[in-house]
Amino acid sequence: MKDIDSVLKSKKILIVDDESFMRTVLGGIIKHMGFLGVSEARDGKSALEMLRAKPFDICFCDWEMPGMNGLDLFNEIKADEELNHVKFIMVTGNSEAEKVKEAIGSGIKEYIAKPFNEVVIRKKLIKVLSSD
Repeated sequence: MKDIDSVLKSKKILIVDDESFMRTVLGGIIKHMGFLGVSEARDGKSALEMLRAKPFDICFCDWEMPGMNGLDLFNEIKADEELNHVKFIMVTGNSEAEKVKEAIGSGIKEYIAKPFNEVVIRKKLIKVLSSD
């Protein structure tokens, strides 16, 4: 994809993190890039409800959350025919090799370690949007 700006207004993004500060930071970066359809969920269970209620294109999801964690949410999305088109980007403060291997082994193709910046987020978004 050569021009990310041409798709910004049409893509719907869900940010899932139990920490409101992280949702605000990531949401601010994504909105600053020009995306208009940005929603937030505080945990995997509410995210799954939102994903089933309205269409989303991309899900940025924290790994470590109480209840349904990010990996559990990913597995639910991929098992659901209505949702498995959603691009999933795991976001975590844990960059241990074992965790990265676990994510990749589960089918997660994109992974962002905290702390992150707009350059990292832009690269991931271009990558997932280019795979359409």
